[in-house]
Amino acid sequence: MQEKTDRLSHFASQIGLELNAKKTQEMRLYTTSNLRLKAKVTEIQQVDKFSYLGTVVSTEDIQRLPLIWKSKQYNRKTKIRLYNINVKSVLLYGSECWRVTKIYMRSLSSFHDNCLRRICKIVWPYGISNEHLLEMTKSMCILKEIRQRRFRWMGACSQDACIQYHQDSS
Repeated sequence: MQEKTDRLSHFASQIGLELNAKKTQEMRLYTTSNLRLKAKVTEIQQVDKFSYLGTVVSTEDIQRLPLIWKSKQYNRKTKIRLYNINVKSVLLYGSECWRVTKIYMRSLSSFHDNCLRRICKIVWPYGISNEHLLEMTKSMCILKEIRQRRFRWMGACSQDACIQYHQDSS
């Protein structure tokens, strides 16, 4: 993480931006490392919760999600709605402006599909195709969703034109 923070700071400085360590926070999950992250020479504050997109995100809430996916208390539709609201909305925040590489897209798509598989309790070796998974969960391919968000953001097309573009590019 320190290497990535240093790279972010380096590339930001090349275009006249500076990483503000006082406004930057770090939340760790599932790690035992005690090394402190730094922005240049200033240590970044470690927190257990922070505000993101008007919602308080906490380590407790994040660690609870796998329990919700396994729970029999909620039906699949409710779990998928929770995933879309609490995970996917944060995951795709600002995606209209991302530079998306094939490797990054593959990783993002894999994460999305794995979450849906966990929610649906589909485990190896009883796998299904990604297309069937998306159809079963009434979800969209993450790449198509990012493209659709970009079109909407640019105001370049209507919903029908976005769908036609996706059909043509598939």
